[in-house]
Amino acid sequence: MNFTKNYDIKIVSDHAATATTAVTTSIIDTQGCQGVTFIVPIASNTASSVVTATIQQSATNAAGGMAALSGAVATVTGAASSNSLQGKSLVVEVVNPSKRYVRVSVARTAAASVLGNIVAIRHGVKMLPVEKDATVSASTIVVSPAEA
Repeated sequence: MNFTKNYDIKIVSDHAATATTAVTTSIIDTQGCQGVTFIVPIASNTASSVVTATIQQSATNAAGGMAALSGAVATVTGAASSNSLQGKSLVVEVVNPSKRYVRVSVARTAAASVLGNIVAIRHGVKMLPVEKDATVSASTIVVSPAEA
């Protein structure tokens, strides 16, 4: 099974500069898939920063109707020194959401942090192969490759 042919990979939020403001991603349509995994990379942080990723859902493709899902939360707290979270990620997954549209909202509190590009991976896709999203510039699959 090839990962890139069976999973829909999409960047749903660009890099977020240092701040304590929330970041919300674009909305993902879960129709035709089993679920979505969000990967939230932390590029850097100031001392004692707190980063929390929460999946939200709605029956409509509109930001105003989004509601947090119970238990669909990942939180990390930085140490007393800066950049203790650098290179780490939060991963939150929802399987069989009860509503069609989902997104992740990332709260950055207590102290500033910088986020990398947030990625969504739709899995259990029913229509294969998956078309490459416009946010993916190129992909390659090699099978039993020889050394270069």
